[in-house]
Amino acid sequence: MEAERNPRSSRVIPSPWPFVTASIILALAVHCLFGLFATVHCAICQPIGTISAFLESVEHGDVGTDPYQEGQSKAMAIIKGNADKIRTASFQLLGALGKYRLLGLMSLVAALMAFQRRPRWAGVISMPFALYAVILSIIIM
Repeated sequence: MEAERNPRSSRVIPSPWPFVTASIILALAVHCLFGLFATVHCAICQPIGTISAFLESVEHGDVGTDPYQEGQSKAMAIIKGNADKIRTASFQLLGALGKYRLLGLMSLVAALMAFQRRPRWAGVISMPFALYAVILSIIIM
């Protein structure tokens, strides 16, 4: 894509499409990270340490007689061998919360930069993605 020339001046108007693409890619990255944070929240940060109690019961072999749990014996063996790694990775992911919010902000900045270019409808395309990324980055505390 070539940059357009402003008919009133000799200034070249850059294309908005790199900013639109960046905004959408950053919004998708925020969406994927939101899924990871949701997994960590549901599995690790539940009240009363239910996952810790579950991991300890699996480590001791106290798996109940629930048919669902019996069908998950292979998954239990994996969890049993990797309980500490799961906890460590989960808390490292929670430590990356600042980067997650930065991605949401970068998506918004890229969308605003797309609005500064012509055609402006390219900025209209990227703005919903950027707002979605900002909302997701605000949700996680």
